[in-house]
Amino acid sequence: MLRQKKRPNTIIVSSLSILTFLTGVVAMKIFRCQLIVEVRDIYQYTLVAFGKFSKNNVFVKILSWIEKVGFKHADYILSTLSSFEKFLRLPYH
Repeated sequence: MLRQKKRPNTIIVSSLSILTFLTGVVAMKIFRCQLIVEVRDIYQYTLVAFGKFSKNNVFVKILSWIEKVGFKHADYILSTLSSFEKFLRLPYH
């Protein structure tokens, strides 16, 4: 990917694998292009909502941090979730 003759105009990452948010941010900075983040699932919220983890759990905090990094650097955020706007206002996000 780094040896391509043409730079990409846009990089699209999906929350299907949340770690792609970090990869996308790094690639966006290397290629100086736009980043589009697609949210399909809100992993940390799901873990907390079903009572499996506390919102103060280290794993939940790491997932939240990764998501924040992706959102902060994204030029566009897309979601397949019907009430995604409500999620963006959650206090522990």
